[in-house]
Amino acid sequence: MDVQESWSLEKMFVYYVVTYSTAYLLNFLALVFFVDRLGYPHQLVQGFAVLALGVMLFIVLRLWVLGNTRDRMVGKDVTQQSE
Repeated sequence: MDVQESWSLEKMFVYYVVTYSTAYLLNFLALVFFVDRLGYPHQLVQGFAVLALGVMLFIVLRLWVLGNTRDRMVGKDVTQQSE
């Protein structure tokens, strides 16, 4: 593993931690706002939060954290654009 790959893995790990930390914070804030402030049942709020945050995590992990890892894994040169 060369230095560039090591930096890429470290960078991906930081993005991963930031993404999941943000998701946990959003989940907590949704519970505080909708349950404590507005009085909705926590089961309903958590159910919607699981669905919404699941979609958000899928999109963010796919686009921001993992990026072009599939291309790097199969040995494609990601610096050149396809014609």
